[in-house]
Amino acid sequence: DDHIAAMNELGITASMQSMFDSLWGAPGGMYQQRLGAIRAAKMNRLADISAAGVLLALGSDSPVTVMDPWLAVRAAAQHHQPQQRISIDAAINAHTVSGWVAAGTLGVGQLIVGAPAHLAIWELPESTGTILDLSAGGPTCLRTIVSGATVFDNGSLAEQ
Repeated sequence: DDHIAAMNELGITASMQSMFDSLWGAPGGMYQQRLGAIRAAKMNRLADISAAGVLLALGSDSPVTVMDPWLAVRAAAQHHQPQQRISIDAAINAHTVSGWVAAGTLGVGQLIVGAPAHLAIWELPESTGTILDLSAGGPTCLRTIVSGATVFDNGSLAEQ
């Protein structure tokens, strides 16, 4: 707790990998096997860190874990310790805006007037209707725009 408070006081960004918890955090998992139950229970405290005001930026740590932001969003929202879960919106924000803020670039990763037009348009699988259920393979990227220019288009959206 003291370290989290100090991180906030010093303006430190927590660059974390939420999939670590889904892979190794559950009771009996690698953290508990190697660190013991008490230390393992204090790993990947996403909600505590976020609630303390520390900037939380999520990533994959590829190739240690797969580079799949939707899996990481789900892992953050479904942390094995319910009190450490963050909302889907907070997890998406931690994967988009927070990295830019940590790098000192403000206004990127948000759809606001004057911000660079960097965005991706996603479609949820019809069978799930939620990004938390990735059994159908997760959302499909329909279009990616960087600085206002389309850099990827799967052809399913009509041009306006």
